[in-house]
Amino acid sequence: MSEQQNFEVLIASDVDYEAPIAEVYINGKICALVTFSETGEGFDIIIRDKYITEEAGVGRFRYDVFCKAIEAAKNKLENRDQFVVNKLFGIE
Repeated sequence: MSEQQNFEVLIASDVDYEAPIAEVYINGKICALVTFSETGEGFDIIIRDKYITEEAGVGRFRYDVFCKAIEAAKNKLENRDQFVVNKLFGIE
């Protein structure tokens, strides 16, 4: 697997989760969701079978690309959360 793999992270909301989620895409195909842990400590990664099948086009991806994508998702959620708190309390 020598092809270049790219990732994208989009912040979204989903009725199945109370907190915002980050959708993780590799080569344009969704492969995971990242959200705040239900315990309030850290993050959860959700990988559904339907995301990682050959039919979905994401049957295999590089470990380093996946790790970078998950870290980017975590960072986006943290930054969004801080942005919301700052707006709520009028902090510039």
